[in-house]
Amino acid sequence: MCVDVWHFQNKHKTMHTFCQEHCNPADFLKLKSEDGKGWWFTTSIAEQVNLWLGGYHLIICEMMQVKYNFFFDEMIWLCNLNTLEPLKAKGL
Repeated sequence: MCVDVWHFQNKHKTMHTFCQEHCNPADFLKLKSEDGKGWWFTTSIAEQVNLWLGGYHLIICEMMQVKYNFFFDEMIWLCNLNTLEPLKAKGL
């Protein structure tokens, strides 16, 4: 199981053999950029979004799959818009 880079470097002790052998994100080549220096996927951002979405647990806990998928598709789209607009306003 792959863990976040920060989590791996800061929470997994080098003497913890299982984690060093099975959880190192650098071993998952599809996560690394083409030049091998960066990452395609920022797991810390994914964790932040997951925490934000967790606030909607009471709304979604009884939704059927189609409504659930639609709800999250729309919520993530709105979250992305709210993230991009201030960046665009700053010229980034």
